[in-house]
Amino acid sequence: MSKNVIIFGARKFGVNNSANTSATKYPNNAVITVEPSKEGGRSRRVLFNAKACEVLNLENSEVQQIVFGFVEGDCVGLIANASLLESDVINSMTTYRTSKNKVSFEDTKEKGKAISSSSIANELSNYFALDDTTIGEFRLNSYDTEEVESFSMEFMPNGIDELSTEASNQDVDFEEVSETPTPTPTATATVEDLLQPVEPVSVDSVEEVNSDDFAIKQRQVAPANASAEQW
Repeated sequence: MSKNVIIFGARKFGVNNSANTSATKYPNNAVITVEPSKEGGRSRRVLFNAKACEVLNLENSEVQQIVFGFVEGDCVGLIANASLLESDVINSMTTYRTSKNKVSFEDTKEKGKAISSSSIANELSNYFALDDTTIGEFRLNSYDTEEVESFSMEFMPNGIDELSTEASNQDVDFEEVSETPTPTPTATATVEDLLQPVEPVSVDSVEEVNSDDFAIKQRQVAPANASAEQW
């Protein structure tokens, strides 16, 4: 009597065990996302896409510390990698630890680093007056400062148009083109010279070519008031 062979861990029908391909929402822009408020006491996260991880030097398999700042008088939020600061400065500031590895985003399939902290998420939400029921997306722009390499957070309420961003980087500056000096003409004639009437040229003699021997002969032109007998 034969026995049924049971194979544990068999592949289920309709299930694809292959790795899911991550779809990057903004491949050409460094973007951080503040998650909306969550139910059940779950922490809100601040997510860093692949480009944001690149510019902030957030390497995988390591935990980094991030610092946030706010410019007084202007609605400008700043972000920087704490490793670029002096140790005594870091000790006097509040830092936020990133995840060691990349985590999955809830709204997309992409993965990136994350800070799991409702504290900084709420602070950013309050500072930028975000709607806590939806995600808040910020594009990182290089911030001009001599102290540390930092980035300003530009709130993008309508998302980011990747195509227009790429095209704008390739556009030629119109003002730069318009300011290009026009080459000076090498000719010395002016517009006034060109508008002067042309005076008729009186020809005392006309040369003609004899097609037989190609000899050049010269004949006088009869005056206009001369008769046939006089000429």
